[in-house]
Amino acid sequence: MHKLLITLATMLLTALNAFCEQSRPNVIFMVSDDLNCYLGAYGNKDVISPNIDKLAARGTVFTNAACQFPVCGPSRSSFMSGLRPNTTGIISNGPSLYKTQPGVKTIPSYFKNHGYVTARAGKVFNHIDNNEKTDWDFILDGGTSPEARKRANTGNEVLVDAGHIHWNAMWRDPECRDEDLADGANTLSVSKWIKKKKDKPFFLAMGFLKPHRPLIVPKKYYELYDPKKLYHSWSRYANEVIPATAKNTAGSKLEEAITAEQRMGLNHAYYATVSYVDAQVGKLMQALDDAGLKENTIVVLFGDNGTHLGEHLCWGKNMLFEASARVPLIIADPANKTVKSYDKVVELIDLFPTLIEMCELPQLDELEGTSLQAAMNGTADSVKAVSFSQVQVRDGWSVRTDRWRLINADPANQTLLLYDLKNDPHELNNQINNPERIALVSKLKNLAISKGFKVK
Repeated sequence: MHKLLITLATMLLTALNAFCEQSRPNVIFMVSDDLNCYLGAYGNKDVISPNIDKLAARGTVFTNAACQFPVCGPSRSSFMSGLRPNTTGIISNGPSLYKTQPGVKTIPSYFKNHGYVTARAGKVFNHIDNNEKTDWDFILDGGTSPEARKRANTGNEVLVDAGHIHWNAMWRDPECRDEDLADGANTLSVSKWIKKKKDKPFFLAMGFLKPHRPLIVPKKYYELYDPKKLYHSWSRYANEVIPATAKNTAGSKLEEAITAEQRMGLNHAYYATVSYVDAQVGKLMQALDDAGLKENTIVVLFGDNGTHLGEHLCWGKNMLFEASARVPLIIADPANKTVKSYDKVVELIDLFPTLIEMCELPQLDELEGTSLQAAMNGTADSVKAVSFSQVQVRDGWSVRTDRWRLINADPANQTLLLYDLKNDPHELNNQINNPERIALVSKLKNLAISKGFKVK
């Protein structure tokens, strides 16, 4: 009788666990490389991003989200592990997270170990190695044929010569199909996979390569825009004076080499590329709808880091201003329709604990982020007081509150910049020498010290 009771209890527990697994929501996790906040959902009136805007309308838009490092590798290692770059030890594009931190828990490994089917396509981690591959049950990269690559190699090409960074400003408008390029091919493959029957909930990561340069997308997306009618941000920075150490050297060289017409063309190309990514998002959301999974799937969309399009007369990323450190972040939870826009600071390291809580998985105490679920359901006015970003160059760092950003671009020489983002959202007026801000600067510097950042 005792053995029978144990057997029945085991069967009941197994059935209960299976029921819990099946009732958990799916997750679609979309990260777009170098996607800044030039989106309709973020108030940009020029960009054409209807699918992302539609997703934003049914989710929560985080208007002040920060990446922890405005470069692909360190940023991705950070948000995929829920650990800050100073903890992962990855502060450049070189190392692999799995080799630097053997045995590290990542979002896909954790979800896989808790009953989820895991799949990915495209660039999610910055590096693909055998350890990373074991975290995915399915790798869904679509691949392109020689004929597709030949079509994608057509079109008008512009290449600005700015020394070793000439690739940074390349754009082209080939007469090709969406799926002739990697993001479109991956979208097609993933869309088919979404529609296949699964016995377990899934965690699906989709990494879009665009709008990272080179900006090569089908010509039809270029034709959506008249470059002469686009607003160009660089005009407001004509008289700005900031330390050279606060700028990305490559981005400054590009500014020196680029012509006014090329500036306009580069902005045009970036907008076209965002619209291309937007179209792929639309296809994935349609596949989710067609599969009848929309009401049981959490959808996350964000950029791994921002990018400058002439702000502060600079181009690219790897800087600590808003254009580089701030990223779009949208979370659509079909079970939560409370908070549509959240304007307090959040960080990308918050994604891991947020998804754990939303999917009702066991908490991980070692994670350094904070769950955003309370922010989304309106039960917390603020989940954190500040966000942190850093760069490898001169060990620079930034601390941002809801209103202020303090940048130390060169800690060894105490190169400080302070901006009032409420009254000066474009960071034009450095208030570091304002005597009324001494206490604020001291407080923010101490917060930076608490996170291991260098201060003279």
